[in-house]
Amino acid sequence: MKVGISYVSIAGAQANLAAEDPGWTLAKVETKATARWNALLGRIAIDGGTQTTQRTFYTALYHSLLFPSVVSDANGTLPR
Repeated sequence: MKVGISYVSIAGAQANLAAEDPGWTLAKVETKATARWNALLGRIAIDGGTQTTQRTFYTALYHSLLFPSVVSDANGTLPR
């Protein structure tokens, strides 16, 4: 399933759906997302602390990156 989102209008959501990732397949998205997550999360390495505190840190890092959002549509329109 692929979903278009717009904070502006339904027409904006439809346009975003058409404009973003035109060669979409689930396999491509999964491969790309896994590579991006690994690259992003791999930028930071910590030493020290207990295994529990390290796990807490990495969990918080993951959560902070979980839902990045751009509020403008693909054409640059911003919500009012």
